[in-house]
Amino acid sequence: MLRNMVPEHYTEAEASGEALRQVIEAISGELARTQGALREMELLYQTSRRISTAMNVDQVIEAYLDQVATRGHYTCNIVLYEFDGRGERNAVIVRGRWSPQEGPVLIQERHPYTRDALDPLLDAGQTVTIADVHADARVSPELRAIQARDGRPALAMIPLIARGERIGLVVLSDVVAHEWSRGELQLYQATAAQLATAMDSRRQQILVYARGQQLAILEERQRLARELHDSVTQMIFSITLIAQSLAPAWRRDPAEGERRVARLLELSQTALAEMRALLAELRPAGEQNAPVETASVPGVVRVQREGLVAALRQHAVTLAQDGLQIEIDTRAYPADGRRPYEETLFRIAQEALNNVVKHAHAKHVFVNLGGDQEALRMTIHDDGIGFLAEHSPRGLGLRTMPERARALNGTALISSTPGNGTTVEVTIPVQGASA
Repeated sequence: MLRNMVPEHYTEAEASGEALRQVIEAISGELARTQGALREMELLYQTSRRISTAMNVDQVIEAYLDQVATRGHYTCNIVLYEFDGRGERNAVIVRGRWSPQEGPVLIQERHPYTRDALDPLLDAGQTVTIADVHADARVSPELRAIQARDGRPALAMIPLIARGERIGLVVLSDVVAHEWSRGELQLYQATAAQLATAMDSRRQQILVYARGQQLAILEERQRLARELHDSVTQMIFSITLIAQSLAPAWRRDPAEGERRVARLLELSQTALAEMRALLAELRPAGEQNAPVETASVPGVVRVQREGLVAALRQHAVTLAQDGLQIEIDTRAYPADGRRPYEETLFRIAQEALNNVVKHAHAKHVFVNLGGDQEALRMTIHDDGIGFLAEHSPRGLGLRTMPERARALNGTALISSTPGNGTTVEVTIPVQGASA
């Protein structure tokens, strides 16, 4: 096969070298695309993690400027609209700015709102780019005057859409007139939905706090933290391990390197799907109907569609690609499993299996599902190294498994001894649970 890739006059050594070079060149493009997807996923994750700890709109803006705006070299303004009693925009408020000269600053710069030729495009969710405000007829006199005063003729406006409404803009500007490229705008566009959702969420929280529901908001934040930890964080851990091993694997065997690149791409796509599914949960019910590609269906979505057994088997197939053998016994599991309980069982199983991958050094894992009319039960046992209870890790995962079970009036018991692996036993009562 290698001989078919090089001229006939090459020696065998030359043929092997030339074939290897062509193989590397052939998949370097795919690797570059994978790395780009990985960078975008990492940016989404890091931004989401920073924003999730922000308590108000100002802190959300600060997190965005620190995480996103600092990666570019354009002045970046975060603009929010002020609405009147009829829900109409009546003012433009610049709330935050990052510039190469000043860095990130929070401001309150108010301008009157006037509708112009750019509004229909922005309301439709389109990014509007302007190479030179002085030469673009769509620019209003007011906007042209502001940019002339600041000496930044090039503009790019990325709409912030929440609950189907434009609540603000990310506005990029440059001191040199130029056409904007897709690459210049990509990181801002990739994170605009997160910023809009987070700012709208914090605005809604103010109303919730005013009604005395602060506890509900804190519980939701904890839930989102658990979801991020149990899904996206674990995938990023796997991605990091594969990325670290990619170069030496490639040197040993290009075919193995190509397989790892494919695995890296698969994990990054799944992690992006998980992140988008979590972000969708922050939106009102009417906006949660976007289809999810079957190839990258998040695990909890698969539970909702196909049930716990199917979701666990698919998750086991995914982990098996990393060398872990998982046996699942569902013979005693009732066929009419209830979805709310199954989602909790899946998240607990996901966390337990991720802990096995990260810490246990196990070869086999045994998962047993059972239940009756009174309760659903799940046992997960691995043949790994185990740990002493007094020296057990205090990570978020070991806390979230019992927390998830308690939320449904259930229990999740974790037992382990050195050399004998670890066992997680979960019981969820079907009757009287607070779903």
